[in-house]
Amino acid sequence: MDKHASALIIASPGRLRDSLRVMLSAKGEITRNQLADDGKAALLELAKNRPSLVLLDANLPGGEAWRVLDELKQRWPQTRCVVWAHTPTQVRRAASAGADGVLGARFSSSNLSVAIKQAMTESKPRREWYWP
Repeated sequence: MDKHASALIIASPGRLRDSLRVMLSAKGEITRNQLADDGKAALLELAKNRPSLVLLDANLPGGEAWRVLDELKQRWPQTRCVVWAHTPTQVRRAASAGADGVLGARFSSSNLSVAIKQAMTESKPRREWYWP
């Protein structure tokens, strides 16, 4: 993995987002991570900083997660995206929308690490689905 990899965490403020940020920082796999609260802020951040990796909460209000994922894959196809899904329907939707990986809502730090490594190092990620 690139030593200068950066991540954008797209999620509503709260415990899940805070935990994810702590896990990323502790692993040392990502040198810089930014936060976006919603789809609009996410797209602005993507255009401005072009992160290597996006971690996207499928539970963003109003279907924003799917709009962000669609636009991400169209405008910045080299940026990898791991979606954390909360239902089996979201897992299927993330897969069909082109997510490079999906984590279940109760993922572990080791699942996160594997999903990031696969998404960032493989030319065609295997899309390992971690569902509790």
